[in-house]
Amino acid sequence: MRVRRLLTGAVFLTVWAAAWAAQSQPVEQKDALSGLKGIAVGALVEKSLQELVPASAIRSETETSLRRSAIPVLPQAAAGNANAETTLVVSVDGLALEDGREVVVEFVYVVTVQVREWVACVQRLPGTQPAGSDPAASPWRPALVMPRATIWKTGRFGIVGLRDIGRIRDSVAQCVGEFIKDYLAANPREDLPGPAAP
Repeated sequence: MRVRRLLTGAVFLTVWAAAWAAQSQPVEQKDALSGLKGIAVGALVEKSLQELVPASAIRSETETSLRRSAIPVLPQAAAGNANAETTLVVSVDGLALEDGREVVVEFVYVVTVQVREWVACVQRLPGTQPAGSDPAASPWRPALVMPRATIWKTGRFGIVGLRDIGRIRDSVAQCVGEFIKDYLAANPREDLPGPAAP
């Protein structure tokens, strides 16, 4: 029975790893964080893990870590805020593994932390460029708005028993720590609002 549970977990992790590789970022990730004056936080937790790892606790712990590092935490969808749509999304996905009596004994989990923001693609309007004019001066208009493209990401995965469920929160903290490191490297403290660096 344990072999079957492990095989199920391995398949879940293989699919996750393949999706992760398909979304690989070609540029240095921390460069994409340059110029952000803060970030909103969102948390999504798989339904089967919600009681053990509540999304509200994950969001609160993440916001606390950011504030301790002097990174401004923005409210989600703040009106008139240019950075309001840039969000640090913490996702915890999981698959419950059951024993022969259909009792959950372990979870395969995947933690993904990513920075997402709205991205607009533009196109040149047909027939709007007079002959001999500068093509760069032609009018542009939004053609497609993609809901939140990922500009930075990291993740962890593993298998935990019910007694070790805290390892999921540890994985979240490690991923958030990576974000904080990259954010501060891209936005030196003297550029950040809030308390001065010691």
